[in-house]
Amino acid sequence: AQRSAEAAKDTSALIEESQTRATNGVKVTEEVSTLLDSIVTTVNKVSQLISEVSAASREQAQGIDQVTTAVTQMDQVTQSNAANAEESASASEELAAQSRELGEMVADLVGIVGGNANSNAGSRKPSHPMAPHLSRPAQARAPARKPDAAANQAAKPNAAIPLSDEDFADF
Repeated sequence: AQRSAEAAKDTSALIEESQTRATNGVKVTEEVSTLLDSIVTTVNKVSQLISEVSAASREQAQGIDQVTTAVTQMDQVTQSNAANAEESASASEELAAQSRELGEMVADLVGIVGGNANSNAGSRKPSHPMAPHLSRPAQARAPARKPDAAANQAAKPNAAIPLSDEDFADF
């Protein structure tokens, strides 16, 4: 009986110890559960932040694409403007050269009409195809005139070179 009482006492102590350990296990499990819930909440927050960062990155990529498109269009316009400016400069140089040539032709014509044999008409070769007569020497263009009262008056172009509207039809 004494052994049985002692065994019952030991069993009771073991049961109490098992209950204490089970209670401690339940507390640890509750703490682990609380920590896991906290981890899940934190993971959800991180996931939401990652989604927001991803959306912002997509918006930035779209903005960069728009800027790239605008820069490409500006580059095309700039290249077009540069080409147009180059063409305009070339045309301007050509017009300036033609203007100088026309001025020389007018000076030659004024010299011919006025009877000035010393004009610089004979000193250059015209490049204009409509004025082949200007390449001849000044002496061959205008006959020598004797000074008279009519020569001292202002020269009238239509009297010296009779022209009609038909002569200018091609212009």
